[in-house]
Amino acid sequence: MKERSKNFTVHEQIQLCQAWLRVSLDPVVGNDQTASNFFGRVAEAFNSNSECTQRTGESLNIHWRDTINKQVACFASALKLSKSIVRSGYNNEQYLADAHEYYKAQKWNKKQASFRLMHCWEILKDQPKWMRESSDAAQPAATSSVTPTQ
Repeated sequence: MKERSKNFTVHEQIQLCQAWLRVSLDPVVGNDQTASNFFGRVAEAFNSNSECTQRTGESLNIHWRDTINKQVACFASALKLSKSIVRSGYNNEQYLADAHEYYKAQKWNKKQASFRLMHCWEILKDQPKWMRESSDAAQPAATSSVTPTQ
């Protein structure tokens, strides 16, 4: 029976996001690789940092898929919802604050947990995958002065 590896630290999550980006944006290999090969390369990049616990490609893939990718995508959707309602005088920080409230209120989030991966969001937010999810502020659906319920 496999022993469960220890939880990822914030530093390791940052390293995983950076390694994932480095491998996914590699123009030489591109999309023409299996998930196993892709996360093998992510593991090489991740494990090159001596401050991190050595992790397998499988471990990194599971944490990426089930935690980082899932939660960042949900937060991006919450931010898109927040920005879809233009509010007079709102700045980006206020839209982000609303997005945090929308994130907590999502149906799947039964415990109403806070979004705890802002360190990952800051790294990933400018990549096309998440920009599509969180943009559309230029084409608002409605105008309102109502803020999300707290």
